[in-house]
Formats: sequence, C-alpha cells, structure tokens
Amino acid sequence: INGAVGSLVCEVVAQNRLACRVVRLGVGDLDGSVGSREYLLDKQGLSAESITRRVVLEINRRDY
Repeated sequence: INGAVGSLVCEVVAQNRLACRVVRLGVGDLDGSVGSREYLLDKQGLSAESITRRVVLEINRRDY
C-alpha cells in the first residue's frame, strides 16, 4: 500500500492539520495467489463486502 494514493491523502491531512483519521486500503504484498477476480479482491480485503465490514468497524471504533 505504501507510496500510493493513501500516502498523498495522509500528506494533505497532515499539512492542513485536519482532525480526521485516515484508513488506508489497498493491495498488500502479493504471494502468487491465483483465482477469480472476486476471490483475489476478497483475499486482499477489497471486495465490496470486505470494504463495507471495514468501514463499519472503523466507524464504530472508539480509540481515536
């Protein structure tokens, strides 16, 4: 995920001293997995269902 759009977003947040939390989602290290598009997206946490679960989890967090 490093060096992608998330880095730019973090930079803008920091430069503008925005009081918000940034949650970065993206493709991590690849391990040579093969499969359907749906399988690979889910494995990386990028399926619609995975993103929805993550958003709900982050919204409900109270440690910020």
